[in-house]
Amino acid sequence: MKNQINGSTSIGLKIVIFTYVQRDFFVVQFDNKKNLEYVINEGSWFWGRACLFVNPWFPSFNATTMVVRNMSIWLRLYNIALPL
Repeated sequence: MKNQINGSTSIGLKIVIFTYVQRDFFVVQFDNKKNLEYVINEGSWFWGRACLFVNPWFPSFNATTMVVRNMSIWLRLYNIALPL
């Protein structure tokens, strides 16, 4: 996945470290702070059809107790009449 991200990005992101932690969590280190801030602040991110939740790492992180409490979603509503 690291090579695919480094090779396919059109915004110039370069990942230095990409490590699987557990329970589908990964630790990622970018080559500079600008790229890190871009990823943190410019979400939502998708890999294929999967939504990626991106958060800064913190020292007490524990993947076994991590719970997603909120997320952004994209809804496509069909046949809704909108006023002109």
